[in-house]
Amino acid sequence: MPAGEKEIALMICDRSFDADGSLLYPSIDSSLAGHLGVSHEYMGGVLGDVMLVNGAPWPRLEVFNTRYRLRILNASNARNLELSLEPSPKDGPVLLQIGSDGGLLEKPVPHRSLPIAPAEKFDIIVDFSQYNIGTSITLRNKQATDNGADIMRFDVVRREKDDSSIPEKLSDFERSDPHDAVTTRLFDFSYGPWTGSSLSRFLCSVAEDPAPRSKEACRHDISSSSHNAP
Repeated sequence: MPAGEKEIALMICDRSFDADGSLLYPSIDSSLAGHLGVSHEYMGGVLGDVMLVNGAPWPRLEVFNTRYRLRILNASNARNLELSLEPSPKDGPVLLQIGSDGGLLEKPVPHRSLPIAPAEKFDIIVDFSQYNIGTSITLRNKQATDNGADIMRFDVVRREKDDSSIPEKLSDFERSDPHDAVTTRLFDFSYGPWTGSSLSRFLCSVAEDPAPRSKEACRHDISSSSHNAP
């Protein structure tokens, strides 16, 4: 698989900036000494108006007409991404997923576009040999209609021999049989205000303590219409 200079980590996030270039965040108390939280209109999640990749706004990367491995993290506070390339190649997949938060997949999965929620990581292959030299390709967020639509640009500048290959089988792992579970746990997620006890007490508490190497089934119910519920 592509390696070395053709294996690139991309940390994508959206941020807003004040006139002096400092980060702008709609906190109720910017000193953080008094009342914490954000103003009411941002309770559903704070969206920035500048897209950053590895800390740079709307960057440009020169690439060869070969395969590249892109390790992508959505580091946004609340912005969901649906990544696509424009123009899309005429032949073959736009984005070939080979891994996720859990490591390599069992086999590559092709995507025309790839949804990535905040804090998710994806490992993908992009084959720039499907483009002519001199082509500029924009990595875009299809879900955005504001300044968050364009993320970065790839410029195909030179031909180069590509010795990389993508295996049809990427990894082996044991699949769990849900019928082997000895315990079933239900987790109910909802959305509401913080109303009393200290945050440290909440963060330090242990909800469940399963035995090591035990097999359990977990069901997650989301009883909130808020988009930022787990």
